[in-house]
Amino acid sequence: MRKNIHSFTFFITIPSENLKIMYIYFALFFVTPATCNFFLPPLHWPIFFPRCKYPPSLREVARRRRDERSPPQADAAHNTTRLHDCPNYQDEVHFQAQTTVTAAWFKKGTDPKVKSLPGRSKVSYSGFLIQDSGMLFTCKPSRFNTSTTIESLRSFLATCPPPEGKKYAIVMDNASWHKAAKKAIGSGRLRHPAFYDISNYVVFIDMPPYSPDLNPIEQVWRVTRREFTHNRFFKSIIVLEGTTDRAFAEWAKPNAQLQS
Repeated sequence: MRKNIHSFTFFITIPSENLKIMYIYFALFFVTPATCNFFLPPLHWPIFFPRCKYPPSLREVARRRRDERSPPQADAAHNTTRLHDCPNYQDEVHFQAQTTVTAAWFKKGTDPKVKSLPGRSKVSYSGFLIQDSGMLFTCKPSRFNTSTTIESLRSFLATCPPPEGKKYAIVMDNASWHKAAKKAIGSGRLRHPAFYDISNYVVFIDMPPYSPDLNPIEQVWRVTRREFTHNRFFKSIIVLEGTTDRAFAEWAKPNAQLQS
């Protein structure tokens, strides 16, 4: 909030019933223009006080220039999610080569033990779940950042283009690299020309803060761990990668398990 503090004197003219003009001399300190212009006019006291007009901010200047350059209706379709858009859910996941233990059924009286690979090796995936068909697309980025997120979007659109006349309404959580990727791609009149190959076919849907578990693709990762990685020993990261690849290959085509 901007404040200009002034310390000076000024005159207020008060009209009287006898048509006499009385001049009252006030010495006021720390008077702001906004305060005088707000309180004195309702009392019908004409005040000779200049109104301070602050210059518009840089954001306001940019908005005015955009409005002058293109009408408000331009590219409005890129700002809204339509009912006939295809819901899609995106997320990243790590699978550790070290053994993860969870509850399971064993014969009473036994003491089951599972070996574990030393170290902290892992395999990473970026996945896209198409709700209408249950298809799962996965790729393996080396790390999770803005550039790998954009590349995974392009790989997904190249492999699984949306139906003609439709877009993917992609739900992403609030990871920092997701926010940066969506900001770089842009939406509506702020779309970046370098990413038209993504923004022409995708509408992003933001999730509520601190609620990544609301993304349905999280259930895919839970099922994968429960059925393929929990309570299992992997001799190397290559063995783990082959196991998860086979699991995802079964879901790479339309299926009822993920569709539900």
